Amino acid sequence: MKKTSSMKKSINTEQEISNKKDAENQYMSDKQKRNENQKRNENQKRNENQNEKESDGLESVRVESEKEKRQYVALNIGQEQYGIDINYVESIIKMQRITRVPQSLSYIKGVINLRGEVIPVMSLRKRFEMDEIPYDRKTRIIIVKVVEQASIGIIVDGVREVISLYDHEIDRLTTGEEGKYAKYIVGVGRVNHSDVLLSLLNIINVIGIDITDKD
Repeated sequence: MKKTSSMKKSINTEQEISNKKDAENQYMSDKQKRNENQKRNENQKRNENQNEKESDGLESVRVESEKEKRQYVALNIGQEQYGIDINYVESIIKMQRITRVPQSLSYIKGVINLRGEVIPVMSLRKRFEMDEIPYDRKTRIIIVKVVEQASIGIIVDGVREVISLYDHEIDRLTTGEEGKYAKYIVGVGRVNHSDVLLSLLNIINVIGIDITDKD
């Protein structure tokens, strides 16, 4: 009888030990899973933060690039190419009938009526003291506005395209630069890293007339 009781006690003890080991193993397994989940979450958060930083960096580069990039309307006068900052350009139209204005400056050809608005028109060739040529199907008038409620048309031999230039692609002219037309040029851009040069016009100096008092 004592032997049987002793055997039962031994079995119970072994069972308790086994249960305890199982509980310990379960606890360690749960702990390991928690650690793995925690590490996974930390890695995921770290990756998300890294992606956000990279995204912010790319956006910053993109914004900075957009800030540096400028667009110019490329035009022809003879064999030379010039550019006007597109921010000044309102429209580009075909040659119109021009009404002459007496006692105007030599390079002012007269005025046109554009959608009910009377706009003075100047010749870029005359402004540059070049011989004038007959107007043809390529001749264009570029309507520019430098101040509110004051527009002027500029007659050019032709308009080519809109060209985008970064600041580092433009060689700025320094104050006091020599040359007959230096005051009309703010810089020279190299188109698409080629040998084609685009002289960028200082449109205020090119116009050269007081249009700020126009009603």
